[in-house]
Amino acid sequence: MEQKHFESIGSTQDYLIEHFATNLKLVSTKVQTKGYGRNKDTWDSYQNSLAFSIKIPANSKPSLTPIEIGILICQFIDNENIGLKWPNDIMTRDGRKCGGIIAKLIDDQVVVG
Repeated sequence: MEQKHFESIGSTQDYLIEHFATNLKLVSTKVQTKGYGRNKDTWDSYQNSLAFSIKIPANSKPSLTPIEIGILICQFIDNENIGLKWPNDIMTRDGRKCGGIIAKLIDDQVVVG
C-alpha cells in the first residue's frame, strides 16, 4: 500500500483526491490546516492528534461505508468509553466528540477521512 505522511498539510482528503489516479491509498498528518467535515464545516486540528484519509473499495451499498468505518475505528480503539454517534461521529461516553468521518464516493472507491 502506498502511503504518505506529512508533518502538516491542508487537507488529507483533498490531497488524496488530487492524487486519486495514483496507487496512493493513505495520507496522514500531525497537523491539518484546512480540514473540514460535512457541509464543509471547519475541522480543527489539535496537538497530539492524527488526521488521515484512506482510499478503499466501496461497500456494496456505498452509503453504509462511513458507518462501517466508524464501527471499525471504535473496534480498533477497543475502549468501552468510545462509541459511534450515528452516522459519523466518534464520541466519548460523556458526550465529547473526539473524531469524525467524512466519505466521498469516486467511481467504485471511497475516500474516507
